Amino acid sequence: MVDLRDIITRDVITIDSKSSVIEVAQLMSRKNISSILVVEDEITKGIISERDFLHFIAEDHDPHTVKAEDIMSSPVITSDINTKLHQILEVMWGKGIRRIPITEEGKLVGIITETNLTQALRRSKIKLEPKVEDTVATQPMQHDLQFGKTYLFMEHKPERSIKAFEEMVKHTIPGLLITRDDPREVKQKYGLDKTPVIWLTNSSPTGEFIDPHNIVGLSLTINDYMSNADKSVVLLDGISYLITQNQFDTILGLMQYLRDNSVKHNSTLIIPLNPKTLEDRQVELIKQEVDEIL
Repeated sequence: MVDLRDIITRDVITIDSKSSVIEVAQLMSRKNISSILVVEDEITKGIISERDFLHFIAEDHDPHTVKAEDIMSSPVITSDINTKLHQILEVMWGKGIRRIPITEEGKLVGIITETNLTQALRRSKIKLEPKVEDTVATQPMQHDLQFGKTYLFMEHKPERSIKAFEEMVKHTIPGLLITRDDPREVKQKYGLDKTPVIWLTNSSPTGEFIDPHNIVGLSLTINDYMSNADKSVVLLDGISYLITQNQFDTILGLMQYLRDNSVKHNSTLIIPLNPKTLEDRQVELIKQEVDEIL
């Protein structure tokens, strides 16, 4: 997973709490920034945004006499440099904020923005080339799965779903398999020599894997694969696992995104799910985001 140290902006523009509001406005205008941190002795005391200025203007104060500390928003949500990226993302989404000051031993060392975060997660996607298996099945496919459709397989373990996936890739359709199991075992069990199999895990194994908190990287990896193939099949295992590692609404949004892109790129999307691992309400919401339940 990406280290926070590698992506934060360290050259943070700050101002002293005793600076006048006119000085704050001039600095923000000169640097072309929409907010500024108020700092004393490397400790973040507050933040001044354009919204704070609007409130100040509405109250008709003298900008030469009013100080930064008088109009700043405080306290400020900060995060330690050792915080995981997914925790930063959850705070941003949960609090509706676009930037978070980063501290080390209590002192300001940088700031992370939505742009920093999105760019880092985009770089963490896995680039894959669609390939067709050499082994071609001679028997007709038992599952009549259509391109541009999303299928939900309700099963205790991903068995019928992987069988349907295996049928398609062995009928010259390039496929991508995201699994909760060791990819080496999956490849051997189903005879997948060229089909990319990615491990969904946070244990940092050798080989291709995606951390369950890296939803942006996961979604972009799948979307890129779909877009690079004329027609394809993608199996996404581990929906329940993803929900335990993230927020349900985040994973529901992921499914909506992938469903839309499976239509756009003429791909078949297969999602196995054990309904007993989720609340009834969650299962019903998931059902609404697929074309067929098997």
